[in-house]
Amino acid sequence: MASSGAELSLLTSQEAALKAENQRLGAELISASSLSQFESTYESLGFIRPEKTIYITEEDAVAKLP
Repeated sequence: MASSGAELSLLTSQEAALKAENQRLGAELISASSLSQFESTYESLGFIRPEKTIYITEEDAVAKLP
Protein backbone atom coordinates (compact mmCIF):
# COMPACT_ATOMS: atom_id res chain seq x y z
CA MET A 1 0.00 0.00 0.00
CA ALA A 2 2.81 2.43 0.85
CA SER A 3 4.46 1.99 -2.53
CA SER A 4 1.14 2.61 -4.27
CA GLY A 5 0.74 5.86 -2.33
CA ALA A 6 4.27 6.94 -3.19
CA GLU A 7 3.74 6.05 -6.84
CA LEU A 8 0.44 7.96 -6.91
CA SER A 9 2.16 10.96 -5.36
CA LEU A 10 4.94 10.80 -7.95
CA LEU A 11 2.48 10.51 -10.83
CA THR A 12 0.40 13.39 -9.49
CA SER A 13 3.54 15.51 -9.25
CA GLN A 14 4.56 14.60 -12.81
CA GLU A 15 1.05 15.41 -14.05
CA ALA A 16 1.18 18.85 -12.45
CA ALA A 17 4.62 19.51 -13.96
CA LEU A 18 3.45 18.44 -17.42
CA LYS A 19 0.32 20.60 -17.19
CA ALA A 20 2.45 23.60 -16.22
CA GLU A 21 4.87 22.93 -19.09
CA ASN A 22 1.97 22.53 -21.51
CA GLN A 23 0.54 25.87 -20.42
CA ARG A 24 3.95 27.55 -20.74
CA LEU A 25 4.50 26.09 -24.21
CA GLY A 26 1.02 27.18 -25.30
CA ALA A 27 1.76 30.74 -24.23
CA GLU A 28 5.15 30.58 -25.98
CA LEU A 29 3.48 29.35 -29.17
CA ILE A 30 0.96 32.19 -29.10
CA SER A 31 3.75 34.71 -28.55
CA ALA A 32 5.97 33.26 -31.28
CA SER A 33 3.16 33.21 -33.83
CA SER A 34 2.07 36.80 -33.24
CA LEU A 35 2.39 39.24 -36.13
CA SER A 36 4.65 41.55 -34.16
CA GLN A 37 7.05 38.66 -33.54
CA PHE A 38 7.06 37.78 -37.25
CA GLU A 39 7.78 41.40 -38.11
CA SER A 40 10.75 41.67 -35.77
CA THR A 41 12.07 38.31 -37.01
CA TYR A 42 11.97 39.19 -40.70
CA GLU A 43 13.43 42.64 -40.04
CA SER A 44 16.35 41.07 -38.17
CA LEU A 45 16.93 38.83 -41.21
CA GLY A 46 17.16 41.87 -43.50
CA PHE A 47 13.73 41.68 -45.10
CA ILE A 48 11.82 44.91 -45.64
CA ARG A 49 8.14 45.68 -45.96
CA PRO A 50 7.17 46.23 -49.62
CA GLU A 51 6.02 49.69 -50.62
CA LYS A 52 3.49 48.36 -53.11
CA THR A 53 1.70 45.04 -53.44
CA ILE A 54 1.05 43.67 -56.92
CA TYR A 55 -1.67 41.07 -57.38
CA ILE A 56 -1.47 38.67 -60.32
CA THR A 57 -4.65 37.32 -61.85
CA GLU A 58 -5.15 34.27 -64.05
CA GLU A 59 -5.24 36.48 -67.12
CA ASP A 60 -1.82 38.03 -66.45
CA ALA A 61 1.08 36.48 -68.37
CA VAL A 62 3.66 35.45 -65.80
CA ALA A 63 6.10 33.07 -67.49
CA LYS A 64 4.89 33.00 -71.06
CA LEU A 65 6.92 31.04 -73.59
CA PRO A 66 8.17 33.08 -76.59
